[in-house]
Amino acid sequence: MAVIGAYPGGRLFASADLGMPLKKFDNQAYENAGSRPLTDKHIHRLEQVAGTTFLADYVASMYGGMFVPLNLPENMDNIDLYSRSLKASAKRGKVDQIMSQALDDGIIEKHKADAIISALINYMSARYAEVIATIQLLQQGGDPLSNYYLVCPHCRSSVRIRTSEGTHIFLRIAYLQCTNEACGATFRAQFEITHEMSPSGMPNPTVKLPVAPVSIRRFAMKKDNDQPDLLDQLDMEATTA
Repeated sequence: MAVIGAYPGGRLFASADLGMPLKKFDNQAYENAGSRPLTDKHIHRLEQVAGTTFLADYVASMYGGMFVPLNLPENMDNIDLYSRSLKASAKRGKVDQIMSQALDDGIIEKHKADAIISALINYMSARYAEVIATIQLLQQGGDPLSNYYLVCPHCRSSVRIRTSEGTHIFLRIAYLQCTNEACGATFRAQFEITHEMSPSGMPNPTVKLPVAPVSIRRFAMKKDNDQPDLLDQLDMEATTA
């Protein structure tokens, strides 16, 4: 099963997560010796850790549709929006890559057409999720930038953006305030666009940015639910302090 291949640690860790002996897990996962298959609940649990949606994608495709994962508004912030944007851009790039190869070949065979449609559905799903997430975040009121997740370097409480100003098309200055009244620290911060991760569909000829190297793009797209990013780690430290 694809989800087992995507699960961190593979079969051994997946079986432990479900509380099954490895042999029983293998029998159910691969339906050996007449064993009953893993239940939808089992697969869903594994996919929550693996960060995949194979089961949902399969069911949606049976009905001629596509699966779009949606977060509840209280679970979203600007980091989530940024992640969704990166994923949508990467999936659009996959569509363009396959189409470019087909144009070079001068013919689109059935397997290539299927690959294009599959990539297009993945992109449409990611783009739809990005748009819905943006709408939900803005419906909460206020500047979405004010939800950007940062912590006070002194007391480790969360900080909020009181105001911000754009000084350049690539640079925005923000003034931060600690939400802990006993601390009350204030800061000045900079949010800078430094690299282009993927090309724009509506390029501005005056915008000149270096293309992000492969190492940066791989790091940005790396998905590992068991290893939170730095901001999440700071938040956990703040809540446990």
